[in-house]
Amino acid sequence: MSVEFDDALVRAALGSVVPRLVTANVDTGFVYTLVLRSGPRNSGFDVLRLVGPGPVAAEDVFVEIGFRSDLPGSNSLIRELSIHPGVVTPNGDGVNEQLEVEFVVLKVDSDNASIRIFDLTGRQVAELQGGTGSGAVSFAWPATDDQGQRVPPGLYLTSVEIRSQSGIDRVVRPIAVAY
Repeated sequence: MSVEFDDALVRAALGSVVPRLVTANVDTGFVYTLVLRSGPRNSGFDVLRLVGPGPVAAEDVFVEIGFRSDLPGSNSLIRELSIHPGVVTPNGDGVNEQLEVEFVVLKVDSDNASIRIFDLTGRQVAELQGGTGSGAVSFAWPATDDQGQRVPPGLYLTSVEIRSQSGIDRVVRPIAVAY
């Protein structure tokens, strides 16, 4: 497949087809993802035309188009950040046992997400794993350090960081651990 576009409309286009490998003689659906990069002076597009290499029966075609709209001119990569509960109480009662960090990643895959927990001296106590892909992601912290030991009660800082070619977006929020 190829993508043709006018430089006045977008700066770049990136496409991918999955799955990349299939079994012969087995009906397989494919997903073609097209990501267009535009800048503040690019007007975007209002028509998308798909052209196949030859005749295709109408019943063999299913088209689904979704749009994700970022705010024009915004450099923010993190949206809809939710860190809850504000006080983590990992005491085994089943209530507020772990911290949930949820957000939407804009413009990049969330594989670039770094979620770190710091004590108030600035020492990193934990780095959270999970939340890969793009769009909405979530991470969980059971109030343990990187060695799996419970952290002492007190105030901590949660740092959510996304890296992209255009820069870094970081949001820091306070949380508390109580027993």
